[in-house]
Amino acid sequence: MHIVYDYAERETVQFGVVSDLFPVAELDAPLVRNRDALLRLEELDEGAIIVVVPESMATGYHLGDHELTLIAIEDLPAALTRAVSAAVDGPIEAYTHIQLGKQIESGPNRSLSEFGSGTPAQPKQG
Repeated sequence: MHIVYDYAERETVQFGVVSDLFPVAELDAPLVRNRDALLRLEELDEGAIIVVVPESMATGYHLGDHELTLIAIEDLPAALTRAVSAAVDGPIEAYTHIQLGKQIESGPNRSLSEFGSGTPAQPKQG
């Protein structure tokens, strides 16, 4: 599996704009997490998703450790919707969800033999 960070087709907002979303578990809004979020992402138009991106190393670690979560924009508190609306290009109505955390996709399985010469290193005698 590898982590996908290609947001070229998606609108992004910096972590500071939506820091009031955290801790997410305390939000009074339905959350779609983990595998359910991954399946939901496959159904959604990429252009309708706003991705929260880090603005520093610390926020990068925080978001990288956060489970993949989708929150419908219509379920956000009004103040947060206004903050997100001010941070994106175009009308907020063009977007349906905010994505937090990382999206993990399957990658090719690898074998350790691919990375070695096939012969184990011999310890030095001496």
